[in-house]
Amino acid sequence: MKAAEDAVAAIRAVASNAGVAHHERNFDATSTAHAEAARRWLISSVVMAFLALVAVIVGVAMFGVKEGATSFSPFVIQNLVAKAIIVSVVYYALLQCLKNYRVHRHLTVMNEHRRNALKTFEAFVAAAKDDTTKAAVLLETTKAIFAPSATGYTGADDEVAPTKLLELLSGRSGARPPT
Repeated sequence: MKAAEDAVAAIRAVASNAGVAHHERNFDATSTAHAEAARRWLISSVVMAFLALVAVIVGVAMFGVKEGATSFSPFVIQNLVAKAIIVSVVYYALLQCLKNYRVHRHLTVMNEHRRNALKTFEAFVAAAKDDTTKAAVLLETTKAIFAPSATGYTGADDEVAPTKLLELLSGRSGARPPT
């Protein structure tokens, strides 16, 4: 009977390690994909900044006011509105590129953090002496993986509150787990 229990425990340990390694690879692949997307958005941002600069320079140099035009003539107003629209569109595109870059960098850092949490999880569980410590390690690893974290790439307004799962696991919620 002892041999059967040991075999079941060994099978569970192997399955647990395989599951951790599988999720670790998933987080690594996701992090790599977001890093590549962030790189592309950074390049797009540089291109859009260059286009914005060119639009301003061309707008000032090439489309100046004709001599003899009054300050409020239809030609002057049309010319100013056209310049403002072109610069506004390019500037808006630049802001969107920068926003997408920040989002993808945030997701890259988050997935690297999750991968690292799973990489070190087994070492901490193996070092834990009792079940209370192992439960604490599991709780902290769960927080590291699922709780939102501030990475510096998103503003304070973009951060969200911890999930209900973490509140239930830690026992801080007013809700009780089903019995």
